[in-house]
Amino acid sequence: MVFSDADKQFILGQLAYDASAFVTREYGEVAAQEFFVLFSAGFTKEEWQAIMNLNKTIDAVFARRRFELNRMMFKPEHLDEMYKKGFPSAVDFSHIPEKTLQLGLLLSWQETRTIKLDDEPDEKFERRKDLHDYLFGHVNQEAVANPLVDFESVNEESAKQREKLQNYINIISSKYGDRNGTTPGTG
Repeated sequence: MVFSDADKQFILGQLAYDASAFVTREYGEVAAQEFFVLFSAGFTKEEWQAIMNLNKTIDAVFARRRFELNRMMFKPEHLDEMYKKGFPSAVDFSHIPEKTLQLGLLLSWQETRTIKLDDEPDEKFERRKDLHDYLFGHVNQEAVANPLVDFESVNEESAKQREKLQNYINIISSKYGDRNGTTPGTG
């Protein structure tokens, strides 16, 4: 599968959220600001605005569809507890190309992957993982009905974009080291 430059930029932008959170945690706010400048330097102002608008819409679709699934599975009092800030509203995403929507929802789902907790029994983890896998089918209905992206190609392109982000993190690491005053791998 061939990805357009816009799709590659979109993948980079999606993956940058986790990378940015990592940089903030490990090196602080100043380093995170510098990381942002590094990874966003390849975007024009127009491309960056388009990516931000696209992310905002896809995140809203993801949140709404996760809410719809939760609404089917949980009692109203549990929903009220889960959504204290209010229920996500319906989203118009008709302006987003189908392939891009599927790609964005797949990336959002992958980024919310289920990770086994240290003290979590295997059975409980498997139930949570099954629920997360079920979530994909509901959140990315279009990909289930008419897949336009495949996992393997997305994973390969994501690996390439992660490599770029890792290069930026390495620059930050060499400049800021960790909060204990050492560079990772040296102490």
